[in-house]
Amino acid sequence: MKTLSLDLNSMDELFVAPEEDLFADDDYEVLGQSGIQWVLKYFGPRWREKEDYRLIIRLPADQIQADTQGRVQKAIKRYCQLHIDDNISSRQRAYRGGFWLLLMGIGFLTVCMILSYIFYNDVIVILSGSLNQIIGEGFIIIGWISLWHPAETLLFDWIPYVRENRLYRFIMSMEIIVEPWQAQAAATRPVVTSANTPA
Repeated sequence: MKTLSLDLNSMDELFVAPEEDLFADDDYEVLGQSGIQWVLKYFGPRWREKEDYRLIIRLPADQIQADTQGRVQKAIKRYCQLHIDDNISSRQRAYRGGFWLLLMGIGFLTVCMILSYIFYNDVIVILSGSLNQIIGEGFIIIGWISLWHPAETLLFDWIPYVRENRLYRFIMSMEIIVEPWQAQAAATRPVVTSANTPA
């Protein structure tokens, strides 16, 4: 099992991003990111669903009480669940929007096909034959281009929502431990570290 350590100045920094401070020692303060954002960023490029992780959150000793670990676990699960629900709603809105865009695109493509037929087959002779054919081909291209965005929405836009929800569920399933800083760790306090530990 791998261990992911997150050292914070206060429990609020787990969800509330501090102000950007370019002179700070900790990366999360320099970038103005909360602890949970750092965790999500850490897993972004390297997360593998089959790997097991343990999250250790270190706080100043005077901020840790008997119920702190339970509160942190509950807060992280609630945070993840709210984002999962929001992603599901966003995905459904994207589907509905993509469906209506697809219907409008099909209607526009139909109009373009009709205009293309008129110009391509010289039904109405306005310009020379070669120009009519060019315009007819242009309407076909424009019609198919109008379907690109609806098709992209329906085929691909749902993927980031599903991927994020898998990551949120993974974080919800992690073992979460809250412990005080050690004397040595308090002096250096790396924001995010990882180490392999026996399962």
